[in-house]
Amino acid sequence: MTQPMQRSAAEAVALQVVGWIAGPGDLLGVFLGTSGLAPDDLKAGLGDPHLLAAAMDFLFLDDQWVIEFMQHAEVAPEVLHAARAGLPGGDTPVWT
Repeated sequence: MTQPMQRSAAEAVALQVVGWIAGPGDLLGVFLGTSGLAPDDLKAGLGDPHLLAAAMDFLFLDDQWVIEFMQHAEVAPEVLHAARAGLPGGDTPVWT
């Protein structure tokens, strides 16, 4: 099992994920649509660890997104898992 990252470090990784989702392409619209958030809600919630955890969970929905993000951010899979484990709900087992 992955050791959780400290909360502040995990939030920093999750903010990178949000930035990547909001980058070029249509992922931001997909994330907003699936989360029910409005753009202003997303902006206001960037300090909310639950929203950051949701962004990471969204990233994990597609292996290609994970690969593309890791290449973009130059991070290893273990970093993503440790970051997710350091956010709310990160201790919940993933069954997929």
